[in-house]
Amino acid sequence: MQGMARDQVIRRWLAGEKIRAIARSTGSDRNTVRRIVRLGEEAGIGRETPWPDEGKLRAIRQRMGRPGAAVAAGQAEQELRPRTEQIRAWLDQDHLLLTKVHELLGREGLVVS
Repeated sequence: MQGMARDQVIRRWLAGEKIRAIARSTGSDRNTVRRIVRLGEEAGIGRETPWPDEGKLRAIRQRMGRPGAAVAAGQAEQELRPRTEQIRAWLDQDHLLLTKVHELLGREGLVVS
């Protein structure tokens, strides 16, 4: 979600609009609106507070990525890093497909998405 749309969700929520009405007027998914509101509350923004300072808005922006995606990608990357040369050899020299590489890694006990 773009920053302007996210700010519009926060502005409308602070004005007292309901989540369903905000979603309808902004064209956003209700779950997305709920998530922005929840992140705002976690950052210390409440309906009784004035427009939040840039630090609180930045906290919301930083947490808007897919939940858990960075952690999962980081763990998989760490597990695969020692196997980089082997994977390259399978792909470049043996001309294996990624599905086959995934299968071979699974046979060796390394299960990643």
